[in-house]
Amino acid sequence: MNEDAISIEDAVMEEKIRNIDTVDHEDGSSTIRMDLDEETQGILIKQGLQYLIDEMKVTDNMKVLSANEFSEGTKTHNLTDDEANALFHFGFLYAIKAGMKGLENEL
Repeated sequence: MNEDAISIEDAVMEEKIRNIDTVDHEDGSSTIRMDLDEETQGILIKQGLQYLIDEMKVTDNMKVLSANEFSEGTKTHNLTDDEANALFHFGFLYAIKAGMKGLENEL
């Protein structure tokens, strides 16, 4: 897990994630509802982007020979609600997977 990554367990303990409610469905899926502070939401969105980048590097076998230089304006992008929501969900999955790997390492 990278240094900016959030641990779901730590976020719950620090009360950055509150009011967790899980509804199980007949098909085996679940709906999880929770309140998160803005910082945690932002970290999860950033993790979602990192997750996609990591997955694409593996799938596309991408190699960057030298770093490109971008202006601050170019690196800043306003996300739509749909884009932020998708990245948030990928970030949440990333955090869960990282936590599961951590548990495997402890066993």
